[in-house]
Amino acid sequence: MPSANRRLKRSVRSTADGRRVVLYIRYSSRMQEDGWSLEAQRRILEAHCAERGWEVVAVFSDEAKSAKDDHRPGFQDMMAFVRAGKADRILVHKLDRFVRHLRILLAYVEELDRRGVALVCAAQPIDTGDPMTGKLVLVILGVLAEMYLVALSEETIKGKRERAEQGLWLGMLPWGYHVPKGDPHAVPALDPAKAALWRAAADLYDPLPPRPRPEGRAEARTWGEISAFLNARGARMRSRWQGKAQWRDRNPDGLMLDDTVAEMLQNLFYAGVVVYDDPDTGEQLVFEGKHAAVTDRAQIERIRAKSRRRLSLHTRPQDTPRLYTANGIVRCAGCRHPLNIAHSPGGARYACLARRRGAVCPARKHSIKVDELDALLDGLIARLDLPPTWRRDIVDAMRRDSSTAQRQRRRADLHARLSRVHERHEAGGFASKEAYRARVAELRAEIESLGAVDDGDVLDAGAVIASVMALWSLPADVPIADAQPRDDATRARLNEHIGERRAFLQMAFDTVEVDLDRGRLVTAALRPAFQPLAQLFPSGIPPPVSGRTPPAWRTTNR
Repeated sequence: MPSANRRLKRSVRSTADGRRVVLYIRYSSRMQEDGWSLEAQRRILEAHCAERGWEVVAVFSDEAKSAKDDHRPGFQDMMAFVRAGKADRILVHKLDRFVRHLRILLAYVEELDRRGVALVCAAQPIDTGDPMTGKLVLVILGVLAEMYLVALSEETIKGKRERAEQGLWLGMLPWGYHVPKGDPHAVPALDPAKAALWRAAADLYDPLPPRPRPEGRAEARTWGEISAFLNARGARMRSRWQGKAQWRDRNPDGLMLDDTVAEMLQNLFYAGVVVYDDPDTGEQLVFEGKHAAVTDRAQIERIRAKSRRRLSLHTRPQDTPRLYTANGIVRCAGCRHPLNIAHSPGGARYACLARRRGAVCPARKHSIKVDELDALLDGLIARLDLPPTWRRDIVDAMRRDSSTAQRQRRRADLHARLSRVHERHEAGGFASKEAYRARVAELRAEIESLGAVDDGDVLDAGAVIASVMALWSLPADVPIADAQPRDDATRARLNEHIGERRAFLQMAFDTVEVDLDRGRLVTAALRPAFQPLAQLFPSGIPPPVSGRTPPAWRTTNR
C-alpha cells in the first residue's frame, strides 16, 4: 500500500552492532547427494556466528526446494520473522541458497536494506551491510547464479527431448498408468479397469458407428455428462495440487471435472505415443512410446476435431469481450463454488457449475440474473460508507484495542515455536516426516489466523474505500444490464468501469457468497486490512436489498 515504504523507513535500525542472526538453509535433491545436507550447512553457519559473537535467534529450512523463485514455505517463514523486526542479519551458506533469480534477489535485498537487515554469505565475501564491497560482489554472484539457472533449464530441455525419443513419459503420468515409485525409467503399466473406463468415456463422445437420436443427431455426450458418467463409476482424478488448500477448496473429493475429462480424452499418450513440444522451433514432435496404448491415434484426432467444432459453434466472434463484475469472485452459498457467466436465450446469468463438474450442491436453483446480482453488490457497497472522521476514529479504536498487541505477541511466540520445530526435525526429534509436517501446518495455520495488520494498512484500506465509493456507480450511458453492448467503444467503457469494480471486490473481500434459492447475499468476508473498518459502517452490516434480509459481515485472515 502507498504508505508502506514510509512506515518501513521509519523503522530502519543500524545493523552495525546488530547481533541477532537468522539462519536459512536449503538443499535440492542433487545438493543432498553432494553432501550439502541441512546439517552440514547448519554446522558451517553456526561456526561462522560463533567466531563473530553473533546470536542465532532462529533457523529456517527448505528440503528439496529449488531456488529459481521464492515459493518456498521455509523461506517465507523466515521473511515473516525478519519483517517482524526480530533479526539484524540473514546468514546463508552461499548466495544460491537464498535465491538464484537476479531480479528476485535484488528486490529482496532492497527490502532488507529498507528494514536495516543485512544479507550475509558464510562461504562468499557478501555482506550487504558493508557499503563498499558487499553489493558489488552480490550483483556479480547473482548474475552467475542466474546463468547457472539458465544452463540448468537448457539441460532440462535436453533431458525431456531425450526421454521423449526413448518413448518415456514427460511430466505427470496420465490417469490410468502407473510406475514403481522412484523409478523414472520404468515403462508405465496400464490399469485394465481404468483403460476400460477410458474407452467407455471416449465412446460416449465419439460413438462408432454413430448412433442416431430420434431427431437425427449423433448420440455424442458433453464433457459434463461424461465426467458425471465416470464419477458415478468411482473414477477419481489425480493432481499435483492434491492435499493443498487450493485443491481442497475446489475439489475435495477428487471428482473428475469436465475440463479434466476433455484434456484426458484428447491426450495422444493414450494412443501409445509421446508428444514433445520443441521450444526452439515450436514444432510438435511425436515419438513411439514404450507403454501400452488404450486406443488408436485416429480416434483421438476425431475427438479433437469434434471438440474444436463444438467450441466454434458456441463461441461468438467479438473483438472486445464483455467483463462481468462478479464472474469468478462471488460464490454459491450452498457449495462455495465460484459463480461463472453462462449465456442463454434469456440473457447472461451468473451460474453455479458444481453439478456439471460432478460435485454436490444443495441449492435448488443454480443461477441468478446478472442485473439481480449486480444490484445486490450495489447494495453491499453502498453501506461501506465511512464517516468524515473515520481516520481519527479508527486510530483511536485500534489504540483502545488491547487485542492488537496481544496478537503481535502471540505471532512472535508462534514464529519462535516454528523455528524450534524445524530444529527438532533436523535433530531427528520427530517419529516421522508426516508428524513434522502436521505440526508445521498447525503452527502456520494459527499464525495465519492471527492476521498481520497495523494501523497504516487499515488507513490505506480506508482510503481505498473512500476512493471507490465515488467510482462504483457506472455512467448513465454505459448499459450494465446489456449482455452484449453493440459497439466496441461501449464495451471498452463498460470493461474499464467493471475492471475497477472487480479489482476492488478482490482487494476488499476474501469471499462474497449468495443464496441462489432466495436471491440474497449471505456472507461478506472482509480481508484483514479492511476488518477494523467494519465497526464504522452504519449498523455494521450491509443493508436489506429489495426487502430481503441483509448478510452479516464475516472476517477472514487469508
